[in-house]
Amino acid sequence: MSATATDKLRLRVVEATHKDAGRGLARFDREDMQRLCLRPGDIVQITGDRATAAKVMPARFAEDNGHGTGGRIALDGTLRQNAGCAVDGTVEQRGQHASGDIRRGDQVTRRQAHAGDDGR
Repeated sequence: MSATATDKLRLRVVEATHKDAGRGLARFDREDMQRLCLRPGDIVQITGDRATAAKVMPARFAEDNGHGTGGRIALDGTLRQNAGCAVDGTVEQRGQHASGDIRRGDQVTRRQAHAGDDGR
C-alpha cells in the first residue's frame, strides 16, 4: 500500500532510550515509515493533545523493525511533553512530512561578534 498526504496512523507512544533523550528523535518501525513515505532525517509533526516537530529515525532494535510490532513511536520526555502525550498514550502521524511545508532560505548571513556586543 502506498501512502498519500492524507494517510494517518495512530501510534502508541513508548519511551525512547536514554541515548535518544534530548535529541528530538521520533523512532518509527520501518513498516510504518514505508506506509507514511517517511525517510530517516525527515522532519515530521507529531500530534497528541498539541503538535510538535521531531526528526524521523528507524527503531533501533531488530524486534522493532518489520516483525509485526508496528504501530509504536518512541519519543523522549521532552517530545512527549511538547506533544501533550504520555507513555502508552497515542499520537497521530500523517503521511506528509512537515519539511515539504518549509520554504528554504536563499541566503545565510553570518556576523562576527565583537567585545561588548550583545548581538542585537
